[in-house]
Amino acid sequence: MCNACNGLFGFIGEIFGWILWLFYSIFKNYGLAIILFAIVTRLLLFPLTIKQQKSQAAQSRLQPKLQQLQNQYGNDKEGYNQAVQELYTKEGVSPGAGCMPMLIQMPLLFGLYEAIRKPLSCVLHLNKTFIAELLAKFNITATDAYGEIKLIEKLRGFNVDSIAAASGSASGSASGNAIANIISSSNFTSAELAEIEKITECGDSFRFLCFDLLETPSLSPITIAVLMSAIVLITSIGSTFLINRINKVQPSSAGGCNPNIMTYGMAAMSTWFSFMVPVALALYWVTGNFISPLQSWVVNKFFGKQTLNAKAEAQRIAMIRIDEQKVIDSINAKKGKIILKPDFPKEKFEGLGIQGGSASNKKKKK
Repeated sequence: MCNACNGLFGFIGEIFGWILWLFYSIFKNYGLAIILFAIVTRLLLFPLTIKQQKSQAAQSRLQPKLQQLQNQYGNDKEGYNQAVQELYTKEGVSPGAGCMPMLIQMPLLFGLYEAIRKPLSCVLHLNKTFIAELLAKFNITATDAYGEIKLIEKLRGFNVDSIAAASGSASGSASGNAIANIISSSNFTSAELAEIEKITECGDSFRFLCFDLLETPSLSPITIAVLMSAIVLITSIGSTFLINRINKVQPSSAGGCNPNIMTYGMAAMSTWFSFMVPVALALYWVTGNFISPLQSWVVNKFFGKQTLNAKAEAQRIAMIRIDEQKVIDSINAKKGKIILKPDFPKEKFEGLGIQGGSASNKKKKK
């Protein structure tokens, strides 16, 4: 990934880290923080979802006019595109609005991934220089994508106060003695030891139900994290199925796209990705899979295409009547000041209260 992208996603990860830290400080559990983060994110993006629905409704409403333009311009693509843009401008339709939720979701997902794979620097906001020093002392390469996670796993449950007792003691575990030896030989200051203690204490807060949220699923050897990938698969299929039912999506003809292919294709892709990232990100996806059908129901209930198109048609008729009334008011304001052409039909203006007639008739009256 390019350095610019890393910088952008790292910046987003820092912001998301502060939000996760806020939720984490409330619940003292990383899993609940992830779930609440997913809910808040969907609520913030909901206006864009409504805008997407309005854009799709407008597209369906304008389809007959677009077909007329296509028949009118034929192979003249430049003229057709210009006419389409003029139509969109006239109707107040933004064709790109339908893509906004998807376009925004991608950087948000990568930003969340940054916050999840760097919990010490992004969520707990420990000193980055000190984190790099600890990684080096525990033989974790600085380029390791999950270096901070591995450091948490090494220090999880270790009691900093027991360093003196554990160091060089045969009674402690081999790993505990090794950690104690590394820490005691490093001459850390009291402030740095306090930072290490934060790491050891936060380890258990990354457990949610039966899952270790920092673990990446593996089939060799198989781990409990694989269960979360299975949940991702099931909820993805169920969520898409419910959304299709709510939206009343019907399988297309042989020449079209079958929504079942999209259903199982997207579910398989999200499951495949869940094997490459920590369980925490998979939990975010699962939460989103539960929220999406509810959002679709609300959107279709209050912002359905038929409802939106009916409102748009009512607004169009209202604007036409307003324009007509302006013309009538303008004519009435000029009543008696209009110079009619010779032999102009009198009956044309009878309904507007203006006396008509020919110029010769006016002269006779004089």
